[in-house]
Order: sequence, then structure tokens, then C-alpha cells
Amino acid sequence: MTKPGWGGRFLRFGMRVFMHGWRIEGLPGDPGTTVFLVHHQNMFGPLHALPFLPNSARLWSMASFFDMPSCWHHFYHITLRQRFRWPWPLAAVGAGAVALVLPAALHMLRAIPVQRGTGRIVETLDASALALAEGDSLLICPDLDYANHSPAIGELYTGFLHLEKKYYKACGRHLPFTPVYCSRNRRTVVVGQPLYFPDGAPFSHERDRMAQRIIDEINELGRQSGDIPA
Repeated sequence: MTKPGWGGRFLRFGMRVFMHGWRIEGLPGDPGTTVFLVHHQNMFGPLHALPFLPNSARLWSMASFFDMPSCWHHFYHITLRQRFRWPWPLAAVGAGAVALVLPAALHMLRAIPVQRGTGRIVETLDASALALAEGDSLLICPDLDYANHSPAIGELYTGFLHLEKKYYKACGRHLPFTPVYCSRNRRTVVVGQPLYFPDGAPFSHERDRMAQRIIDEINELGRQSGDIPA
């Protein structure tokens, strides 16, 4: 396992201080290597889960956020102008402020760039599989719709589940996928029980079933927390 630097540890501490009153529940003392999965909810999920998870948990983040020009372009054109309809002068300043901070923060947190929508997604999977084999964990937001504000998670990308095959090949055991729910109602990050692919079953037969299990488990944590109606 690569030890996180002081910058990443300090950043997580600062985020926990900022979220005073929040706590984590259900996380074992030593969760081991796992893939934590959280509902994105337009950044709400990762911003609340990351500070309370172990320092070894490395966030998956869009590759365009890792350098200033592409980060500015994304926040200006997509996040602030297209999604939030900000006027261009305010959007330009806001995107500039984000671009000054976000790439540096992601590097300090040892986040892994996600090349989603391109053939280079293999690079993301390879880097993630190496991190897992070395004892790190991951934090992934698998939502198809990142802007979905609903407390319930909907349809998922399934590409990240290919990490199961790479991890099993490298380590000889199944990779745990651990559901996480950030409850506004209880101001609590709730960690569920890890889910595993079954022995002997072909990956192609189990991939969609695992995706549905993840959806069901995350939403069940939301119902138990009172955020999702029973």
C-alpha cells in the first residue's frame, strides 16, 4: 500500500472539520481492500464519504479534472453554463477558482483519473487494479446520471465491475464491493456489508446481477436511514 502524503491527510481532516456533526457508521476497524460505492448526487456523495473513509480509499474522478485547462473548460462550459445557467462572466470566474484548487486536491488525494467514454478506460482499470493489488481501496460513484438529486440511486455504469476479473487474476480471491450511503436525514455516512461475485459463475452472467444487487443495497441503506420512503 502506498502511504498517502501529508497533504491528502490534511485535506481529509479539513473536510471532516467542515462537515461538523457528520459521522460514519458500519465501517470495520480494518475494512481491508475493497471498492466503496456511493451515490454521486451532484458531488454530495463523494464529498461526504471520502473524508470518513480510510486514507487508503482512492477516489475515481474524471480525467479532465486533473489539469487546470481541461478542468476550467469542463466547469465553465458544462457545469456552470450548461447545467446551472450562470452568466458567462460569473461562470468564467467560478470555473477559474475551481481549476486553481481541484487538480491539486485530486493529486494530493491520490485520485485515479477516469477516462470514461474513450478507449483509454483500460488505463483506468489497469491503474485501479494495480492499486487494489497493492492494498489500496477505491471510492467509485457508478451513477449513469451524476446530476440526479434523488436520494435513491438509479441505473449504473458496469465497467468498473471488470475490476473483479483483474483482481481475481492477480490475487486469487474475489473483490469486495461495499455499498455506502450518505444520509442527509441522519447526517451519517453508512457503510453496508461487502458484496462478492459467486464462485464458479461466469462473469458475463453475473455482471448485471451484481449491478442490481449494488443498487438494491445502497437504496436499502437509504430506506433504513429514513431518506428513502419505505
